[in-house]
This record gives sequence, C-alpha cells and structure tokens, in this order.
Amino acid sequence: MVQRIRIPWSVAVLMRRDSHLPMLDLIEQLASDYDALDATDARSARL
Repeated sequence: MVQRIRIPWSVAVLMRRDSHLPMLDLIEQLASDYDALDATDARSARL
C-alpha cells in the first residue's frame, strides 16, 4: 500500500533548485523511517 506523505515547503524548494535524485533518496529514507516508527512511540504522535 502506498502512503502519501506531505513534503515540507523547504524540501520542495530544494527539489526544484538542485538535482532531484539525492533529494528523492532522502525522502524515501524519511518515509521508511516513518513507517518503522512504533505506534506506541510518543514521537509518532507529533508527525
């Protein structure tokens, strides 16, 4: 199942200005880290 993630404004600006491939790698890593968060972890409530 594909989840939609919100890309922060600052990241979107960087994606337009610089090469997009390194930024896409970063976004994939952030999405993977988000998916790996335990639902009982208090930090996940702020996301």
